[in-house]
Amino acid sequence: MSGQLALAGSSSWAAAQGIKPFFEGKTIQLVVAAGPGASTDIGARLVGRYLGKHIPGNPGTIVQNMPGGGGLVAANHLFNIAKPDGLTILAVSRANYLDQMVGRPEVRADFRKFGWIGSFNRAPMMIACRSDTPYKSLAAMRAAKIPPRFGQAGTGSISYVFANLISKIFDLKIKNVTGFGSGREIDLGMERGEADCRATSDITVIRTPWPQERMLKDVEFTAEAKKLLDWDGTTYLSGQQLQKKSEATVTQSPDVIKRVKEILEES
Repeated sequence: MSGQLALAGSSSWAAAQGIKPFFEGKTIQLVVAAGPGASTDIGARLVGRYLGKHIPGNPGTIVQNMPGGGGLVAANHLFNIAKPDGLTILAVSRANYLDQMVGRPEVRADFRKFGWIGSFNRAPMMIACRSDTPYKSLAAMRAAKIPPRFGQAGTGSISYVFANLISKIFDLKIKNVTGFGSGREIDLGMERGEADCRATSDITVIRTPWPQERMLKDVEFTAEAKKLLDWDGTTYLSGQQLQKKSEATVTQSPDVIKRVKEILEES
């Protein structure tokens, strides 16, 4: 899974962080919409260790995992429960606003109204299957009498979206097994034989969105990011870019929404 960061409320974090006395003695809660060990969790915990030193007032940071629904449980929490005071940040899947676009009833948040900070993760997607299954190539998957079972956290996860896109593009039949709490739980499920394959991200790049000039020049942060995540030190998405991306995605034309619904239809 990959991560994007958002704040409760529509006000920007940049505006909030300009009020230095507000953050003094405060603690920022960084809610991770995945279980421990997922790429979103790894990136969020890395950023959490350095974030406070780059905000006026140097607040503390507490990371809380809130998996469920491929990220929707945490997104709904941020939108409906968390106070819009700049002290709660959400690390969420980059695919979750697709669920809002297609009108899934589980979505109780408007991603256009979040105060987007930026994206700290850009990881290429891939498909991996157990070596003792017949699914050793796309051709083998296509020819199989029994569709491969893909372990998934939920319909809002980027792995779910990717697996279904691949199935449509390459004319494959797959079966999604949802309900796993994180990527690590999917790995364990594959070991137990509960799933045959998974669509996953290789953690290769971290994008940092924080007070960008300060965070990008933090020698300790960049050294650890390079070691853990092979971050190239230059790539990231700003909050403004994510805001435009979420608005454009949610407000697609009816024919595009219809096609996306077909692709994301549960297998």
